[in-house]
Amino acid sequence: MININVANTNNDIVRTRINTSVQFQPLANDSQFEPLSFVSFETVGRNDGIISVEEGNILRYTPPTNFEGEDYIFYTATDSLGNQDTALVTFVVSRLIEDPNIDPTVPVPNPEDLLTGSEGSTIRLPALPTPIVNTTVSTRAVSSDAGGTAFGDPDNNSVVGLNGNDILVGFEGDDNLIGGSGNDQLFGNSGNDYIEGNAGDDLAFGGQGNDYIIGDAGDDIISGEDNEDIISGGDGNDFLFGNRGLDRIDGGRGNDSIFGGQDADTLTGSFGNDIISGERGNDTIQGGNEDDVLFGNSENDLLDGSSGNDILYGGQNEDILYGGTGNDQLYGDMGNDELYGGAGDDTLTGGMGEDTLTGGDGSDRFTVVNDGSIDIITDFVAGTDKLSFPTLTRDLISVIDSNGNTLVQEFTTNTTLVILSGVAANTITVGDLVF
Repeated sequence: MININVANTNNDIVRTRINTSVQFQPLANDSQFEPLSFVSFETVGRNDGIISVEEGNILRYTPPTNFEGEDYIFYTATDSLGNQDTALVTFVVSRLIEDPNIDPTVPVPNPEDLLTGSEGSTIRLPALPTPIVNTTVSTRAVSSDAGGTAFGDPDNNSVVGLNGNDILVGFEGDDNLIGGSGNDQLFGNSGNDYIEGNAGDDLAFGGQGNDYIIGDAGDDIISGEDNEDIISGGDGNDFLFGNRGLDRIDGGRGNDSIFGGQDADTLTGSFGNDIISGERGNDTIQGGNEDDVLFGNSENDLLDGSSGNDILYGGQNEDILYGGTGNDQLYGDMGNDELYGGAGDDTLTGGMGEDTLTGGDGSDRFTVVNDGSIDIITDFVAGTDKLSFPTLTRDLISVIDSNGNTLVQEFTTNTTLVILSGVAANTITVGDLVF
């Protein structure tokens, strides 16, 4: 058996009167009676209170003028073995109280004499904006302009970052995590969370629950994790991961990389040259504007390149591919697929399986291989479209009329490779074939 020890700090409640500051010694409460050394504290208060560090690692909390309620901080300590732990301190401010922690002789400092949101031992806790999605919150936490770590608790929280490079942790409950400017890390954990990175290159994890995650400006990395998440990359070149659950992901502006993960996801690149992979599940994938690369991968997927010169890969199983406008390349890969080139000069390759290919408007090229299956081309136009034979030579190809359709066969075995629906064989010339 391996025993792992941690510094065992305890959560505390410190009480004070309205308009009265209070001191607190955070190192006097190790549950295993090991000597503790103070490491750091993170202000996660919600009500404009002021925390300052005094000599001897004593913390002083000064409540806002006429404030009555609760404020919070987290602090980290290490024991003699080098183990660290983090504990929550709850400051309860009320009108009538009897508590040994109160020192009524201590005057309330003037807020103008304190540092506000810059590096140093004193950090002002500004009030938070109203949560955007989750409106029933019991705790709000703030990190400083200098950057830091802010934690929620098991309740519904709003955790806000401000201007620094922050780490925001929601824990349990339906939380609001707002990164502000800076390169932030946001962790929703359990609950249905609303997470917004705002400016900066942010890293966001939804965790368990049905989360709504927005990257906003910057090159962000976002992972929905479990359950059914909604993810918006916003501006910037983002990496977006749905992971488990039925996710909806929109890359927004920028050249994004989007991965659906497990289950049936809806993935949209929107603006920019995007790379989108459905991975597992029956996915719906749309490239949006610009030149995109779409991968259906496993299961039965629907891919739509929309505008731009797109490349679409169906992957396994039976997929439907729409090129949209632009000069697109469509690859059905394995399975019995349907490929629609749309407007533009497209290249359609069915791959393994019995595929149905429709070029649409433009001069299209259809790839024909001898893979043991028969493809159908629904709209081949002689003199405009091309049949491409990358693995065969001209002397191995024959064209035969069959009830108003054209059968393109491998000559030596009479194996039908593709059927040109509604096309008379005598209209096909050598100029329609590419070897």
